[in-house]
Amino acid sequence: MKRDAEFEKHQNTALEVVEGGPDRKIMRCLLPLLSDNGVPRAADSASFLVGDRLSINISVSAGCVGRCSEVCPSGLPKTLQPPMFSAEDMVNQVDEHLRLRKGKLDGVQMIDVGTFADGEPASNGDEVLSAAEQILSRRLPYIHHIGISTIGFQHEKFLPKFLALAQSFDPGRVRLHYSFYGPGAVHERFVPKPSPPAEEVLPSLACIGRESGFPVTMNIPMIADQTDTVVNMAETVNALHPSRDAFRVKLSTFHPGEDDILEPTSPEKVQQCVAYLQESGLGVKVFTADKQDDGQEVEAGCGRCNVKTRQNLVKLQLPLNDEPS
Repeated sequence: MKRDAEFEKHQNTALEVVEGGPDRKIMRCLLPLLSDNGVPRAADSASFLVGDRLSINISVSAGCVGRCSEVCPSGLPKTLQPPMFSAEDMVNQVDEHLRLRKGKLDGVQMIDVGTFADGEPASNGDEVLSAAEQILSRRLPYIHHIGISTIGFQHEKFLPKFLALAQSFDPGRVRLHYSFYGPGAVHERFVPKPSPPAEEVLPSLACIGRESGFPVTMNIPMIADQTDTVVNMAETVNALHPSRDAFRVKLSTFHPGEDDILEPTSPEKVQQCVAYLQESGLGVKVFTADKQDDGQEVEAGCGRCNVKTRQNLVKLQLPLNDEPS
């Protein structure tokens, strides 16, 4: 693959990182890669240091095949054929965050990786699963688990391969997250075609939750008067209850885009939803990402969690990997 002129300009600045470096709780990296068909692309990733846990969110493509624009906080390019990243590209994103934070991880007890930056993993399934296997097979540094998030795209092909990989590791080391807004019309509004209806995907998700030994996480972005209603929670319980041991629910922060009419829910509504789900016998966790954290703006929604600002980026002089033949 040839380097193009745009890529050559970046050959001595292979990584850009949000100003502040490894002492910051949040770090965003833009890793320029070889271009696809002459189009430059950058792998956008972020790492979040919370207490004694470091979470690294990587991208699987430059853009997304999904049509979830109403709930995508970043306004990602929507295309049926976004440039895809290789397994090596994804592993390199993890390595750069670990390298930049080297010497700052003494108190870190757990490192995990997630495909929660850009792209739909199922659209690049073989490379994503290959990257996951490589990341988890390392002895040092030990990666506790990797989470792979999907909207159900091409689930007939992707989910059986996911299950095979999950079964090759101890339970819980390969985890599946499904972006879910509720049964029926509410889900189809926010995750329109070509993504399948949730009811079509749920049986396969339940199978993975049972056969992998670890429940599938149903990630529900909490949108005011849309997903945070008692009716939606009741319908969610009815949909999941027959296989409730195969699922757990994650109620997540939602950050609307700049021109979005949607609004995030209130903490009170979140607690009401938590109580309702727990009473039904479903396992529940709450993920909160403050809109402003560590001086940087965080994006969260549609299964994504990244850093918004592209300002004040510091260019670091880093060597590139050898050009592939």
